[in-house]
Amino acid sequence: MKLEDLPKYYSPKSPGLTDVSASTSKDALSITDVMAAQGMTQNRAEMGFSAFLGKMGISMNDRERATELLTEYALSRCDRVAALRKLPAEIKPVVMRIMASYAFEDYARSAASKKQCPCCRGEKFIEGEVFTNKVQYPDGKPPVWAKCTKGVYPSYWEEWKKIREVVKVSCPECKGKGEISTACKDCRGRGVAIHREESVKRGMPVIRDCQRCGWSWL
Repeated sequence: MKLEDLPKYYSPKSPGLTDVSASTSKDALSITDVMAAQGMTQNRAEMGFSAFLGKMGISMNDRERATELLTEYALSRCDRVAALRKLPAEIKPVVMRIMASYAFEDYARSAASKKQCPCCRGEKFIEGEVFTNKVQYPDGKPPVWAKCTKGVYPSYWEEWKKIREVVKVSCPECKGKGEISTACKDCRGRGVAIHREESVKRGMPVIRDCQRCGWSWL
């Protein structure tokens, strides 16, 4: 059994309403076999197994567990780096926790992954200042005869003012979606991008490896 085949056992299956009997082959894995394999894998490689389950979105608890195990591993090895060894004892665990979170997110992300918009923080709207023209009537609204009297205009009673207001506007960063893609902005997760200078020289599109992400797609 491959580890990549594990997520399908967590997906709901529709009942097969047919007259064909289920597979009774000795080589077919049962749920008991899968559970035993998971237990053995978790016992031998807890950090890697938790990271995989968290990456596949099977368990949010495993995401936290993988980050905790990465933090413990980082604390046990961080003294090998001079810059980290000089950190105060009360700050070092916090720094290792942040680094472990970034390491797990880098492992779990793909070109199709999305993250919360840092501009609106997932709320889809931001507060913006706008100027609106509003009309006021200090002496009351113009009488009816003002509309039909020659040389008299209703605008004589109007007073226009520019008022600054704080309103909710759609976030320009995520365009009101609340989340943005984590894919590379140059290659969009394809790993290759257009070489603009060479394309202008040759008069045709020139493709090269993405220089921003270096084929990591993120």
